[in-house]
Amino acid sequence: MRVFYPTRLLTRTLILLSSLFLLVPIQAQQNDFLQVACDFPLPFGVRLDCYTLRVPENRTDPDSNTVTLSIAVLRHPDGNPEADPILFLQGGPGGNTLDTLQGAYNSRFEPLFATNRDIILFDQRGVGRSTPALDCDVYQRATGNLLDYEIDGRDLSTEEVEALLDDLLLSCAELLSGLYDLSGYNSAESAADVDAIRSALGYEQINLWGISYGTRLALTVMRDYPDSINRVVLDSAYPLDANLFTDYPASFNRSLDTLFSACASDDACNETFPDLEAVFYRTVDDLNRRPLRLDAPDAFSNRVYEDTVFTGDLLTEMVFRMFYVTNLIPRLPQLIYEASERDVTRWAALVGWLAPQRDTISVGMYYAVQCQEEIFFNTSDTAVADAWASFPLMASFAARSLTDADLALFCDTFSAGESSAIENMPVISDIPTLILAGEYDPITPPEWGQRVADRLPDSVYVEFPASGHGVSSSEDCAQSVVVDFLTRDDTAVDARCTRTLRLQFSGARRGDFDNPNSAGVISSGTLMAE
Repeated sequence: MRVFYPTRLLTRTLILLSSLFLLVPIQAQQNDFLQVACDFPLPFGVRLDCYTLRVPENRTDPDSNTVTLSIAVLRHPDGNPEADPILFLQGGPGGNTLDTLQGAYNSRFEPLFATNRDIILFDQRGVGRSTPALDCDVYQRATGNLLDYEIDGRDLSTEEVEALLDDLLLSCAELLSGLYDLSGYNSAESAADVDAIRSALGYEQINLWGISYGTRLALTVMRDYPDSINRVVLDSAYPLDANLFTDYPASFNRSLDTLFSACASDDACNETFPDLEAVFYRTVDDLNRRPLRLDAPDAFSNRVYEDTVFTGDLLTEMVFRMFYVTNLIPRLPQLIYEASERDVTRWAALVGWLAPQRDTISVGMYYAVQCQEEIFFNTSDTAVADAWASFPLMASFAARSLTDADLALFCDTFSAGESSAIENMPVISDIPTLILAGEYDPITPPEWGQRVADRLPDSVYVEFPASGHGVSSSEDCAQSVVVDFLTRDDTAVDARCTRTLRLQFSGARRGDFDNPNSAGVISSGTLMAE
């Protein structure tokens, strides 16, 4: 979903890249909007139509080359939908939508047909089936191949692995910036793409449904094209005036503290897994001093990542990513205790889930957007380091984070350009908006959702206890709230289902975590949470 990746390990284990196609930029031609055959894996029995739409690469340049957007419209099964469809905005930035549709359809999209609307999907510019896709194939393969810290029979240090990956990423940045005008790959241009898609498909108005970075894009559409929008759903809100890189340490630490407090307050969890916070940080230190080796089976192929080095920093990263997925959160206390006992049986499956294998994020698009809209607005040359300094217990993990100098170098090489001050200013709008937040979300915290709600006078904010990131992806309660919002005239949604949401910690009562697959790493529906 994937999702935001401020640390090296996040970037390298979760920025999953497809092949690098060296496409020659093309000038605008006739037939800019075409119906085409769908060329990606399709869910069974679903009626959909596919299109391409050619738009300028940079609308501020009259001589701009073009990009081609790949679009799919999921048709309502009853064939008589409302006139205002739902347009889905993927996270990332750089998240792939169309190639993941087959696995995500049943858990994410099919429930929204209860609104009696068609659903518009597309790969945003720079992503997936849209061309060009700003991918880095060599870098992608290396992120998986170096999980064992070895190359050509030679063991590598952490510093050597990081340097090698940095060089590969910089090489990709040089290549992409030489081929394309990366200053045109940003939220404002993507918002214009959304309105162009609406117009090309012949709709007067659409409803927006964004998750994670998709909420930032949705807010940009609300700002720039308000007359085109009927209603908006913002799931895991990402305000324009927030700074992902400097807020990330506090957001992650908040989720950890929430987990530790919840376990301590639960009699069964506290009895079975006492002093969880101390055990966690002690285990991180121990695994950093004495890493383990494990074989991590890829959940989506026959590949096994052999001899993966399981350090305390990797454990920390895994815990961060597990906070995204609601049904993994109750399993964290037992998993942390198993790691403390150097039992990584279940961790091997989880690492295999996170290993860089699937084509879900375009790394060039990620950096093009974040360099223009986040890093450009950092207030000092030590902004990221200063943010981490407040959390000394995560000092080792922080040391492996992308430094301010790293980010400056990457952004300079990607040549992404500069942004207007408006891209760092809050959006104020009277469009009816539903804002959803998960209690344990480690990257777009509930406070961000509340902040957005305060600026949208016709909005309703709903927080989901015991939930992670992207709650509308696969959670019945959240989806029922979304459907209710999109099928009524006011914003007084029925959110009573949230009262029943609570953590039931696995392993705190013996016998409820015996199946290794219960870690939730096999089901593709589970994995689609962004």
